[in-house]
Amino acid sequence: MSRSSRLRSHSAATAAAMGWLALAYVALVTYSTLFPLSGWTPPRAGWLHPITQPWPDPASRADVFVNLVAYLPLGLLSTLAWRTRPGPLPAMLAVVAAASALSLGLEILQAALPDRVSSSLDWASNSAGALLGAMLAHGFDPRLPAGRTLRAWRHAWFRRGLPADLALGCALLWALTRFAPFAAPADYAAGWRADVINALQLFALGALLRHIALRPLGPAIPAGALAILSGGAWSVAEPPAAPTLALWMLAALATALPWSRGVRLAAALCALLTAYALAQLASGPGATRYAMNWLPFAAQIGTPAGLGDLAATLWLFLAAGLATRWLTPPPRRTATLLAGAAAIALLVLALEWTQQSLPGRQPDMTDVLVATLGFALPGLPALTHGLRGWRAALAASAVLAALTAGLLLAARSTQESPTLARSRLPAPQTLAPVTLPGFRFQHPRLP
Repeated sequence: MSRSSRLRSHSAATAAAMGWLALAYVALVTYSTLFPLSGWTPPRAGWLHPITQPWPDPASRADVFVNLVAYLPLGLLSTLAWRTRPGPLPAMLAVVAAASALSLGLEILQAALPDRVSSSLDWASNSAGALLGAMLAHGFDPRLPAGRTLRAWRHAWFRRGLPADLALGCALLWALTRFAPFAAPADYAAGWRADVINALQLFALGALLRHIALRPLGPAIPAGALAILSGGAWSVAEPPAAPTLALWMLAALATALPWSRGVRLAAALCALLTAYALAQLASGPGATRYAMNWLPFAAQIGTPAGLGDLAATLWLFLAAGLATRWLTPPPRRTATLLAGAAAIALLVLALEWTQQSLPGRQPDMTDVLVATLGFALPGLPALTHGLRGWRAALAASAVLAALTAGLLLAARSTQESPTLARSRLPAPQTLAPVTLPGFRFQHPRLP
């Protein structure tokens, strides 16, 4: 196969994978926007009232930030999936228009949910987030100057192919979840457990990056990792102590040891799973014990820390799936990843179930879903290979319908359960009038 043919094949595989991820993200956005999916009532002020009314004054900066970040991945993934066909600018305009239309439709539907508040500011923030994602995607377009520079640097230092791209994405997600507002102070909590967790994650990421590197990385991994971890700790908590910095440095330097390919990848996989187990089996703040939450994404919707929690779980198990893929002979990779995803689902479910006996921890079914998806992602290109034309459209529609229906059924079944139902405040018109016998409404010394 010629060099140009290999490049075209790699671009097609990457675009297909990004398209499937964009579809899954559309289902997640639809679910989170219409959550809790119950109590539908026709809006008294009309369906378009939340969109036509003025922006809230004052506007919540946190809400604007969350809405921007929520639609940024949608614009990024959709543009990466579609940019090769109509060209950079038409692809960006089409993606932003589609994302804006999706946000408009969901905001209109949200007006019928008593527990949610829709506004034109949310619509504008979502559209701006999709635009930022589409613009960011063009930074990877080799037809543009910035894309050519980035592509030349990436091909000079790291292997080509979608797995290597995913490994670099894991490193970016890890760095993002180290800083506020996506990181929580608990991520840098004092004690040996938090230090060991960060060291194990750092070692695993360094091992994956050295595996895909085409030339020696030298001190780049230790220096970059220490800068990210130290800056992240400073942004959400106190600066790390000297012993903590020494442990992180040793973990980064350990990736440069002359280990064989298989030993390095196996050690990275063990480090990732050990770090996750240590994090899940630690007690949380407070002494309250919580039951298992079976409603997906209920605790992560609408907060930067919740989005950071999703990203932290996704990159860790995506990295574990990549290590498993590289450890497995090519003929057995797809079957191994699917079997491994089932094993990961059972492992994470067992850890979440154990959290019911740990004070301060809130076990959540969301971690099981995200971990299983992350581990199985490296096998996505093989599963979708050969899907073109109407077959791809049919499969995409089936996957999107299945994802949305599964989330809706999970939410519906949870709301109908008396033990898992979500508590709500009563409607104002149902409250009894307040009576205050003997209360003096006038100040005794004021006219």
